[in-house]
Amino acid sequence: MAAKTYKGFDQKLSLFIQILSKCRCSLWICDENTYWLYYIFPTFWAAAIRGVKIFLVTVHSIDPKENYRRWLLKQIGTEIYVTNSLPFHGFLFDPDKDTRLALVSNKESAVNSYLNYTEETGRVYSASFDAQVIHSFWNLLEPWQKQVSSITPKQIFFQTCSQTEFFEKLRCVEQYKYAKFSLQIIDINNVMLLQRYIKEYKFLQINQLITNLYTSGKFELFEPLKLTFEDDTSSIITPPVLETKGEKLIVIEGNTRIFYCLQNGLSQIKVVVVDNVEEPLPGEPLSITDVSLTSLTLPLDSLIYKLDQQKFRKIEEKIHL
Repeated sequence: MAAKTYKGFDQKLSLFIQILSKCRCSLWICDENTYWLYYIFPTFWAAAIRGVKIFLVTVHSIDPKENYRRWLLKQIGTEIYVTNSLPFHGFLFDPDKDTRLALVSNKESAVNSYLNYTEETGRVYSASFDAQVIHSFWNLLEPWQKQVSSITPKQIFFQTCSQTEFFEKLRCVEQYKYAKFSLQIIDINNVMLLQRYIKEYKFLQINQLITNLYTSGKFELFEPLKLTFEDDTSSIITPPVLETKGEKLIVIEGNTRIFYCLQNGLSQIKVVVVDNVEEPLPGEPLSITDVSLTSLTLPLDSLIYKLDQQKFRKIEEKIHL
């Protein structure tokens, strides 16, 4: 792979998911903020389960959300080193192996911004064409390489999440205070989506999630699950959440999973159905057949027609409180 550029947050994450899926030994991260973790956490725990050692070099933070994300990384075995300043912003994959790759941002301001998703640019470097460049980045991390201790893999596993536990969390969503919840098997051909475009990186990640988690038959597709850590704490894997609007079912959480199922001929799936929601939708839904895949980094108002962010259902935020 010759040096390949990317532009925008979504293209960066698509490349990250594809590269990390092939990573076998170690991942080194150099970044001030792990805001990207929520979007690609399944890819991280899948790597940790197959034995990839993860290291994060970062700076001190007092942000509760950032500290929660770092806690999640620690729970899957990540070693975290805190310093005063960083030599670069990016990711090194198997940096001491012949298959090494690097994904490095060109713009520091974009890497650490929640807003400049469309503007961040960067480059992928491969051992075949850019070995010296990757070696230079690897040398910049030498102070922390010397601190690496013997890492014992963390024991993490999956278990079913009870309806009661999940519904109690879902009740914390502002619009669901008086709603009714149920688990139902639905026909996806009868649903509508809020998103006009499905992000490529999420599609890639759902494909890996289904392969890693559901193909064994131990769990029913998209039933509520918990990723349970060594100390018995856990993180819920949210199933698709749909609201009833008259005779229609509108996908609120899980647009990518529903689209994936349509593309792969899976018409009957288990979802959470929410009834009695009085709050208007955050956008205008459309037929699932009018939705398409994109690798572009698009702003929210391009993804959702007639977007009203004030009406967003903050499901993931409340589930992980």
